[in-house]
Amino acid sequence: VSGSCSVRVCWRRMAPFRQIGDDLTKKFDGATIVKLAHRKKKKLQPSKKDLKKPSKKDLVFLDDSPNYCERNESLGVLGTKGRLCNKTSYGI
Repeated sequence: VSGSCSVRVCWRRMAPFRQIGDDLTKKFDGATIVKLAHRKKKKLQPSKKDLKKPSKKDLVFLDDSPNYCERNESLGVLGTKGRLCNKTSYGI
């Protein structure tokens, strides 16, 4: 039995960490709040008519983020009691 075998190895490189962070930030800033259009079909639609319909690559969310300045035990949020809270901060 004779034959030849050739192996081709392809490597995919990950983008630089900074670029990944920048891309995620852009997606976060352009995220659309959605609601379930049809429960059985599990289709999402913008919660307001003036918002764009999200694509399969868009970031979407169902609920606004909680107020992390206020204590909310059910969500595990400790709040900022005794510390200054900047509600407009991105936490960076």
